[in-house]
Amino acid sequence: MYLLLKNLFVQPRHLFIARQGSSFRLIESVVNADDASAMFVNSVTNVILEQDAQFDHCFINSGKKGKRYIHQTQVSQAFQSLFNNYNFSLPEADLIRNNLNVVLEDKHTESHLYGLYLATDNQLIDNHSLVDHRMPECDSNEHYKGVLFGNAKAVFSGKIFVREDAQKTNAFQQNNNLLLSDKAVIDSKPQLEIYADDVKCSHGATVGSFNSEALFYLRSRGIGENAARALLVNAFAFDITDKIRNEHVKAHVQKLIKKFLANLYA
Repeated sequence: MYLLLKNLFVQPRHLFIARQGSSFRLIESVVNADDASAMFVNSVTNVILEQDAQFDHCFINSGKKGKRYIHQTQVSQAFQSLFNNYNFSLPEADLIRNNLNVVLEDKHTESHLYGLYLATDNQLIDNHSLVDHRMPECDSNEHYKGVLFGNAKAVFSGKIFVREDAQKTNAFQQNNNLLLSDKAVIDSKPQLEIYADDVKCSHGATVGSFNSEALFYLRSRGIGENAARALLVNAFAFDITDKIRNEHVKAHVQKLIKKFLANLYA
């Protein structure tokens, strides 16, 4: 007997524990076989890194129209652990919200958070992150980039929280955005909340459009306008996609981006 569900609401929960000294790689991908039905996914992922563990987490969301996704990821890091997170939110899902909370619980922990979001039509992509430095001598690096087309809207709200005991913290946060439509909107809110006095912390955000000189340079070399725009978007995204350590995943993500741009600028 086959049961056909027209619409679907699912709430998956995952727990991943990287034991002491282990190395773990997780690749998650959202794929929709049915474009007609509505879907709402509310997922929770817990990641626990024990001493000296390394964890690479890559999440690729390329859901279709009529789909809505909320992802909550909670990470806890122990002594000398390393966490790398790569988050890619691509067209065409109606709503994508990514909540990422990373807690550096012990000394000499290290976290790298990279994100890229491409939004089009009436899509909303919402990224919220918290990096909680609780102990001394820890490093965190967060870099998110976004490209918005049409009536799309995106949100980046990131906070670096440095507690009083977290001396000698080294933390960086950056959000860069390209708005390629007069109707596209980005709400960018990088934040630092620091209670220690011996730290190196910085944050920033940029919003802009195509570099007219770069576009003119490509056009003057015989490259068509649409192809030139696609090249500039790819170059903008490269800072994030190039960080992926798995070459197969990197090639897959770059292929998805090129396919989207080829259709957009056809």
